[in-house]
Amino acid sequence: MKRIRPFEAVLGLLLAFVLWCRADRGMADFYATRMYPVISCVMSRVSSLVPFSLEEFLVIAMALVIILIIVAGVRRKQRWHHVLWREVKWLALIFVWFYIGWGLNYSRSSISQRLETPVARFDADSFKAFLSDYTRKLNSSFDMKDDGTTDIEEEIRSFYSALPSKAGLCKPHNWQTPKTAMASGLFSKVGVSGSMGPFLSESLLNGEMLAVEYPFTASHEFAHLMGVSSEAEANFWAYRFCDSSPYQVIRYSGYLSLLGNIMRNAHNLLSEEDYGQFIGSIRVEVLQEYNDKAEYWTGKYSRWLGDIQDALYNAFLKGNGIKSGTKNYDEVVSLLMTDFPL
Repeated sequence: MKRIRPFEAVLGLLLAFVLWCRADRGMADFYATRMYPVISCVMSRVSSLVPFSLEEFLVIAMALVIILIIVAGVRRKQRWHHVLWREVKWLALIFVWFYIGWGLNYSRSSISQRLETPVARFDADSFKAFLSDYTRKLNSSFDMKDDGTTDIEEEIRSFYSALPSKAGLCKPHNWQTPKTAMASGLFSKVGVSGSMGPFLSESLLNGEMLAVEYPFTASHEFAHLMGVSSEAEANFWAYRFCDSSPYQVIRYSGYLSLLGNIMRNAHNLLSEEDYGQFIGSIRVEVLQEYNDKAEYWTGKYSRWLGDIQDALYNAFLKGNGIKSGTKNYDEVVSLLMTDFPL
């Protein structure tokens, strides 16, 4: 009988823990509130020692090892089952590292469950009232001036620090700051403005994003770093951050960044006449900036790469309990209309 090596035993135990958390929400909540804050604190501290993204180098290295295991096996003329076993162990290590590093947050309680408040159901009058309030804020915040904004990252950390413990999120540390992705060009080609680095607790931002998008996007990715897995919830916290800011440029970033999501909701839920009235209530200058932003990103987007990324990410989200897949982004409107006790 083949002897189990210590590495294999530890890997097996960690794999069992991951599967347990994925099947048991109580254990996933324990991970999210007791283990992940420590893990993210340590990993982000290590990755903060360099100004560039270690996460991207690590992902490339992981992919290279997958290839090198096969190449080495062929060159040494090893039996195929030995090579396969090495690949299985390496892929299991990546799987475990991803989920223990961050991915188990997908299995935790939702914001609705944590705050014991059901998400608001659609009501035409309430939705129209929300749109009216949103449009008023969007229009009034358009006339942006240099109103003294200093350190946006510090503003974001202060916002998350002030959230009550019942929100169930980590408390930020002063070394946790977003990094510019070296693969920003690729991010643009697949329509990604930011990413959460699950292996080393890094927030990565697309270096090609427009200045008006930065506050919202940085806060969205920071929500993921604080333990949020749902894209709708990350949008919710980013919007709350922007909406509560004393700085007009930050508020406008939040309102403009969600305009597309809100327009899609309005188009699907309102009559053609009501939808036309909503669009007509938005300042022409705001719509022009929204269209300019869309045109900017369209010019960088690769349809075939984007379609592949969208299909993979959609499947990934559904495989991790986000039933709506990439449509989860648009579900932020329901969260914004819910009266959470915060």
